[in-house]
Amino acid sequence: MNTDKIIEILSDNNIKEIDKLYQFFYKSWSRDDKTRTFDILSQKDNLNSSENWMLGWLYFNHVETLNVDKALYYFNLSANQCNTMVLYSLGILHINGLVVDRDYVKAKEYFELGADQGNSQAQNALGRWYSTGTCVNQNKQKAKEYYTLSADQGNSEAMQSLEILLFEETGIVNIYLENEKFKRENKNLKKQIENLQTENKELILEIDYRPGGKGYYYAEEDFNQSRDKQKN
Repeated sequence: MNTDKIIEILSDNNIKEIDKLYQFFYKSWSRDDKTRTFDILSQKDNLNSSENWMLGWLYFNHVETLNVDKALYYFNLSANQCNTMVLYSLGILHINGLVVDRDYVKAKEYFELGADQGNSQAQNALGRWYSTGTCVNQNKQKAKEYYTLSADQGNSEAMQSLEILLFEETGIVNIYLENEKFKRENKNLKKQIENLQTENKELILEIDYRPGGKGYYYAEEDFNQSRDKQKN
């Protein structure tokens, strides 16, 4: 996906396509394309809600344009245009404690608003929280419900998490692993499940949302320390 295609998707302002673009952001969007996209958006007038959100996200996540104050500014513009991706992004800002005070309860509120409006990233985030008991009472049923909502929209991270959750529950691997595209995109999932089965250990996955963060990591200590204070 080149810069022209990215700009076209943003211009169309289709939230489902924007959700896919967000997943692409972390998987294979090159630094040069991020920079070119930023240059185009920052010089454009009258941005739509998706363009405002993306410009904010580039200010928040792209090392060459990092500016959290401007990220919040464009997120607020996008929120005023009723963009659901920005609700998820504002939740992330509250998790990180950037620009705003770190507040997991407020982050959860933003995730819930986004999830209720059908945002797959917010649904996936809530599924992860309920699955691991991060800042909420652990509830595998709620985790499954949120993961399913997100996975049904094609969110590959939710698919992977749901597959593992269902395996823990039933011992059967037969849901998303039947999807050939999903198998190609998640080559390590079968090995992860095999390790889970043979070693009988819990696999807890969290996304590293910090600027420049990569991949998965075990839930950070500050998340765990906040559980007793902010469970509800």
